[in-house]
Amino acid sequence: TGATAGDNVMALATKGSVVVIGTADKRDATAATGSIRVSTDGGVSFTAVAGLTLPIYDIVFAGDSIIAVGGIAAGPAKMYVSADKGATWTTVTNAALPAASNLKAIAWDVDAAKFYAAGGAKLLSGTVSGTSVALTDISANVSGIAGLTEVHVFSSGYVAVGGASNFYAESLNGGTTWANVSIPGSDAVTGIAGDKHRSVVTTTTAICIRDVMNDFVYTAITLENGQTVTGLYTDVQMNLDQDRNIFVAVTDAAEVVFGKPF
Repeated sequence: TGATAGDNVMALATKGSVVVIGTADKRDATAATGSIRVSTDGGVSFTAVAGLTLPIYDIVFAGDSIIAVGGIAAGPAKMYVSADKGATWTTVTNAALPAASNLKAIAWDVDAAKFYAAGGAKLLSGTVSGTSVALTDISANVSGIAGLTEVHVFSSGYVAVGGASNFYAESLNGGTTWANVSIPGSDAVTGIAGDKHRSVVTTTTAICIRDVMNDFVYTAITLENGQTVTGLYTDVQMNLDQDRNIFVAVTDAAEVVFGKPF
């Protein structure tokens, strides 16, 4: 509830009974408007945040704060922060924010109390206290950085980013140094999930897994029983609770693929 015609849900974050979603009017680079909508009753009802009307692509609970990122493709990037469970939001003003692109992804390192935000050729690290946000541009640390759309924290200090033309890189020291990692194919990375023991990456046309069974090298999988998908993969998530290790990949044709690395 609380949505309007044309809304596309691009981001979802939950903590207890608080549910926050980000929307955009289009799912591609032409998106011009969007919203943040907040529920405090577990998703029964949502209220749009007044005055926030640009596309929102990702949201994360960061300690006692909530951070949302987005903006139009041509920039400037937008970052908003709330310290009262989404009741009010503050626009972050910082010279490190991209001026000529948006931000498409954000991830929280709970142990390091640090977040990473990515978009275009920009990668930022940051800390937050209430509505006060400190940002550092660490883009220069990553070789060949371009077209970033994904960022994921595997464990404390172990971070991965992905984007256009199967670009994928990892850092083991909180973003100080990075190594480019090979992903099968040449298509854009659209999702990263998992932990330091096993992980899954989707590109638009493939699901790639890495675990102890394949020497931690990403390998594209073949769907069982000759099954195929008609759409392009848009995201992947993994359930790591109690070592279930089940991943779920989705396509833009509303197809869902379930699997397990090992």
